[in-house]
Amino acid sequence: MAQTHNTNCVNCHMNKNYKELTTNTDNCRCEVCASREKKENEARLNEDLRRNEASLKEEQKKALEEAKKREDEKKQEDAKKQTTKSSVTASQNQEPSKEPEKPKQPVIAKKNTLDCAGEFSDWLFIQSDNALQFRMRRVKDIGDTSEFEVQFRINFEDPIFCSHPDCKGYVLAFGVPSLDRKQTIFYHYKFYNSFKGIYTMPVNIKVQMNFPDGYYRFLTKKDGFMYSSATGDKTGFFELFYNCVDQINTNPNVSNRCGPGGYRNIFIESKAVVVQ
Repeated sequence: MAQTHNTNCVNCHMNKNYKELTTNTDNCRCEVCASREKKENEARLNEDLRRNEASLKEEQKKALEEAKKREDEKKQEDAKKQTTKSSVTASQNQEPSKEPEKPKQPVIAKKNTLDCAGEFSDWLFIQSDNALQFRMRRVKDIGDTSEFEVQFRINFEDPIFCSHPDCKGYVLAFGVPSLDRKQTIFYHYKFYNSFKGIYTMPVNIKVQMNFPDGYYRFLTKKDGFMYSSATGDKTGFFELFYNCVDQINTNPNVSNRCGPGGYRNIFIESKAVVVQ
């Protein structure tokens, strides 16, 4: 059977000098059609390859990102474990924390059975006719000298307390001899009846307690300072302080024994600490 071209093929129909490329009479395979179809097939193949390559690259990219993410997570986990391990090791090697040591209270030794040592004495009246009292305790020994803490209060319960409306409180000139006994150091106070508490002097007083001849002083509970010989055969009361106490009285006709015109005249108003 003679080979014919397909009249539906425009190229074959218009090209009189076509060349048959196939014996199939249903499909004309001229060079033009064959070339075009080849190019179309190649284009489709190339497109498929491009898409496959793009898809493969995308998958590879995702796989790399996932791998990097897992690697970063592993590094973070390893670093966390290492930090925890280091903390545990440091904690194990570190010495247990110790509470700061409290300063040790000095040991105040008794000089004899009457010595109240580091305890407060009883409340003692500074002058017997006024309700102002003080007490002391030995807090430190330095060689032959001792330091004493001194506190004051008004005894509102004692019958000698002045409850008259003109009585507003008490003035005090508290005289302490210097260690060389060449002068008296005065501390001046005004205690008003509105003060119901205990006032502690901001400075400790210093007193010589031991002497070259063996005599020594000591503080008792009930009687204040006393002295004793080295053998204890001689003892007695010792008046250490030079004081003056009187009332703060609003009545101008009442004189004050401690200030100007008074028989002691050692209280200085301008130097007085007001306690109220």
